[in-house]
Amino acid sequence: MSRLLPVASLLVAGLLVLGFLISLHAVASEDGTSTLQPWKPEDFIYAESVPEYSLSPDGGSLVWIKSMGDKEKDTRVSQLFLSRITEDREVQLIRGNDEVFLPRWSPDSSWIAFLSSKARTPAKPDTAPIQIWLISAHGGEAYPLTELPHAPQALDWLDK
Repeated sequence: MSRLLPVASLLVAGLLVLGFLISLHAVASEDGTSTLQPWKPEDFIYAESVPEYSLSPDGGSLVWIKSMGDKEKDTRVSQLFLSRITEDREVQLIRGNDEVFLPRWSPDSSWIAFLSSKARTPAKPDTAPIQIWLISAHGGEAYPLTELPHAPQALDWLDK
């Protein structure tokens, strides 16, 4: 029991320090120096995050979603990115302010399917705003794959 007390004390002290550090964030001032300031609610709301990602079946690439806050529109925006595992760069596949989520690789790693609210031209009436889209893993334009009356809730590849 006496050994556990110091370990528990160190754990509690470590958690307190971690909580304090998380509650502060660096803010750059006009002169280029940075200062620590407490987080504000909007810092959490507009922070960038990576809510979804998927490793290609061949293990060479990662497709991921970057989600960020748009202060002007008071909403979150999601973008689709591609990173090659052996390179230190990222390629933005989808631009705009449309919702993008659930990226899924084709079994041969050549295509990426995803769900999006991206506008379709021409869009058939009585179709859901969210549809399945497809884009080549080598880049290019995405195109809508479906015109479903109800938005899909899940996405996966059956085969090639």
